[in-house]
Amino acid sequence: MSKELSKMTNEELWELFPIILTGHNPIWKENYCKEKLIIENAVGLNNIVRVNHFGSTSIRNLIAKPTIDILLEIQDETDIEKLISNMTSNGYIYSGQPNNPAPHMMFMKGYTPQGFQGRFSISM
Repeated sequence: MSKELSKMTNEELWELFPIILTGHNPIWKENYCKEKLIIENAVGLNNIVRVNHFGSTSIRNLIAKPTIDILLEIQDETDIEKLISNMTSNGYIYSGQPNNPAPHMMFMKGYTPQGFQGRFSISM
């Protein structure tokens, strides 16, 4: 049986899911807006300072890796365990970052043992 995605290191994930560059796709902005609403509902607006679409998919006409990067800034008093639970129940994989521990956290969506099925990366 293969290793759970949530237990893989970044290096293992990079090997399983290589970065492929592609031309800009206008749907990326729409995908970000839809995902932003999911995140706001999961985390709670009262816990959010700011949400931003950043990285190569946020820049029109730029060749990009087709992963929508979202930066989420949260309030200091946010219940981290509840946040992780809510994000994972909304389809995100929590990726602990031992070299950059909380308050920095990383969540991924769309990564499956069968390959990519829509990709989102959330950094906090």
